[in-house]
Formats: sequence, C-alpha cells, structure tokens
Amino acid sequence: MQFGKVTYDTEKLLKLKASNTGVKLYVIGRLTIDENVPLQLAKETLLNIKVFGPCKADKELKDYYNL
Repeated sequence: MQFGKVTYDTEKLLKLKASNTGVKLYVIGRLTIDENVPLQLAKETLLNIKVFGPCKADKELKDYYNL
C-alpha cells in the first residue's frame, strides 16, 4: 500500500519488466501513470490497480483497469 502521490512512467515499468516483477498497486492518494506508457507494458507489469483518490492516466489504460 502506498500513500500520497505515486507516479509510474515507462522507465519504471521497463525496470519492473526486466526483473520479471509484477506489481499490485493499492494507492491512497493520487496515482499518475504517464500518458506515454503503452497499454501492453502496463498489462505486463501492473497486475492490479486500486486507487482511493484521483487517478491521471491514458483513457485506454483507465478503461482497462476500470479506473
């Protein structure tokens, strides 16, 4: 669980992918996923997302994760 402002960008997700690590995000606060993050990369690294607060992300990504 993470609190406050949480940001994920392509670089951070590529590092997770390279280490074969998937993440379940539980955020209380603001989640920002950069607009340039490809949906396929997000699918490979972000296993689940729950946000209690505002979320800024690409519409396609928001639709996929029901944000």
